[in-house]
Amino acid sequence: MNSVLISDLPTRLEASAQVEASAARRSLERQAGQPSHACPWGVVMINNDAGEVRGKNLEFSVGMNLKKCVSERTELPVLDYEKLGSWLGCRPWLHGGEHEVWFVEDQRLAVKLTRPGEYGAEALGLSGYAQRLAWTNELFEDDVRLLGQVTLLGEAAPRVVTTQPWYRADGYADTSPHPTQREIDLCMRARGFLKAYDGAYLHESRDIVASDGLPKNFIRDVAGHIHPVDLILIEPSARQYERLQAMVINQIQG
Repeated sequence: MNSVLISDLPTRLEASAQVEASAARRSLERQAGQPSHACPWGVVMINNDAGEVRGKNLEFSVGMNLKKCVSERTELPVLDYEKLGSWLGCRPWLHGGEHEVWFVEDQRLAVKLTRPGEYGAEALGLSGYAQRLAWTNELFEDDVRLLGQVTLLGEAAPRVVTTQPWYRADGYADTSPHPTQREIDLCMRARGFLKAYDGAYLHESRDIVASDGLPKNFIRDVAGHIHPVDLILIEPSARQYERLQAMVINQIQG
């Protein structure tokens, strides 16, 4: 089976849905290097009266238009902690470097909260973080959605809340759900990126650099499709662009 298949999002989601949720969760635990566990949401959250999300839990998956959030002037809606907590409840929870992640099995979603007052790994601000997510949707046909912000108990700054599809890996296999670096190189090339070095890629026609493109930040689903789950996309400075372009020239591109 070709492990670098490229197809549209509905096809990839349907393929990943073939794996049972319990097996998918075990695979994701291996990916994160830790077991998932239920988070006592009611204990770690505080009430926030600045706003609320109305309606049923399903509406949390709708999200905001990322293009409207690229401007620094855009304010994120404040999510009602009780409704968000009720939605996530005691679902599987994992701690990552950039985000805390909950898996909503019945809606096939990963719900991600950034660190307090931060917008991912890079100091990009809200506009840069939203742009990074928008590029992920555009270039990798993903479906990342920005929900709003919420504040946890004892924290002075809010966390940004996003969702993205939960791609189910083949949890029955003994092998890692991560693709190899070579497979990632081929996947990135198919998406228009040229390799500078392991984990770093320069788009062939856009001023976009992909960093942290390592196996730990990609997942292969049961059908062999490879998905980035924490790839960092940024606009490089002139100096960065020149340095990476020189490295690209010295690489054999797949």
